Amino acid sequence: MSKTNHKNEFAVWHEYDVLFGDNTIYMGSHGDDWEGGESGVDYAMAERLIKNLHILDKRVHDDGITIKMNNVGGDIYHGLAIYDAIITCQNKIKIIAYGHAMSMGSFIFQAADERIMSPNSRMMIHYGQGGVHGHMKDVYRHTEELKALDKIINTVYLEKIKESKPRFTMKKLEDQMNFDWFLSPADAIDYGLCDKVLE
Repeated sequence: MSKTNHKNEFAVWHEYDVLFGDNTIYMGSHGDDWEGGESGVDYAMAERLIKNLHILDKRVHDDGITIKMNNVGGDIYHGLAIYDAIITCQNKIKIIAYGHAMSMGSFIFQAADERIMSPNSRMMIHYGQGGVHGHMKDVYRHTEELKALDKIINTVYLEKIKESKPRFTMKKLEDQMNFDWFLSPADAIDYGLCDKVLE
């Protein structure tokens, strides 16, 4: 590849978080709305990641597509959109988590065909959070919607956990998720929420 092509590829990588030569997408954030200085899963990040994923998925890659993520969580609807985009790809998807695979990030992580955590990364799972105000009937409807979303997410977690712990129940999962549930890479592997640690 010529120097010009290298420059073009690096320019695309920095602009769109995708490295076409390696079929790699960097799942980062694109704002500072979150109090920690990182927005996590938001509209801008979801739109960019889904577009990049669809572009790479247009052709079959022998090694599949790799997503490198460091994600603190974020919006549940955009997270579900990313999850669906990943599980409907024709290519095998590998996700490597660095630093954070937390909240909605831990859920997106479950969409991959191969789930890898770096040695010092951490996973955190909990119930989705949301604030609702307005007319009492609207509050009730939003509450029902949050319950429905929790059921979708909990079902995915439970299916993964049951692969390694067949007797694990939804009640046990719900009890764990009443508070922030932190897992090391070894813990995540033990619970079937990760496949291996990055060498």
